[in-house]
Amino acid sequence: MSKIILIFGGITFVIAYPFFVIKYFETKPALLMISHYWLIPTTILITIFFPILYFKKLKGDQSGKSKIRRINESFWSILVGGLCSIALINAVIYSIIITTNTWVINPTKEHIKTPVIEYKTGVTSKGRRTYDIKFVQQNDTISLGVRRPYRVGEVFTKTMNRGRWGFLYSKE
Repeated sequence: MSKIILIFGGITFVIAYPFFVIKYFETKPALLMISHYWLIPTTILITIFFPILYFKKLKGDQSGKSKIRRINESFWSILVGGLCSIALINAVIYSIIITTNTWVINPTKEHIKTPVIEYKTGVTSKGRRTYDIKFVQQNDTISLGVRRPYRVGEVFTKTMNRGRWGFLYSKE
């Protein structure tokens, strides 16, 4: 039981780390990187290994149940567990991409001063508010995860860094 708590504690730390350390970061390129390079391999690996894990370790005692009910329970357990595993692994990969983007010795600095064209508010499972803003920078629409609310039309001014993967970020 303590191993499971340590594993999920480590996963929670890895996922949460960039959201507390990096104040501003570009979200769209990291999601595109996951969809282009990581989504299919993680889906294939989970599709192969999760049923093996289920039948060897997770499947409980199913005596006294009809064959149809056992098959139905196994199918839904594998499907839901597999989808949750894929989501969890990709969340870890997303956080690792955002974090490793900041591991640059001499990042190139960019000064951004442009109006916000779109604004979205979200709420995390812990009740913390998240804010996403969009603005046009060099013929491209950039989405940033930020810590404070902005209004559409408000000028976003910030000196940001280009990281290892080419995404904008700022720790201040």
